[in-house]
Amino acid sequence: MKWLIAIIATEAITEILVDSEILDGPRRFLSCSSFLKKMFECGYCMSFWAGLFVFSILLLRAEVVLVPIVFSRLSNFMHDGFMIVKKRRP
Repeated sequence: MKWLIAIIATEAITEILVDSEILDGPRRFLSCSSFLKKMFECGYCMSFWAGLFVFSILLLRAEVVLVPIVFSRLSNFMHDGFMIVKKRRP
């Protein structure tokens, strides 16, 4: 179960860092470095670092920190699913 939480948390953190609108400003600021700019443009690249962060949380036995991130991500998936179902109704 803890590995499933880790996988979902890694995906959620990656999505937030690469695509969230609220982080557009900080992303632009950090993109003055070509390395960081490439990192924020590449979900695969960022997911490695997010995975490393999540793994370090697991090593510290503090996975409870990841639970709100996982809840948020799963609720986003449910919301998207409900919106698809809602659009199919006549």
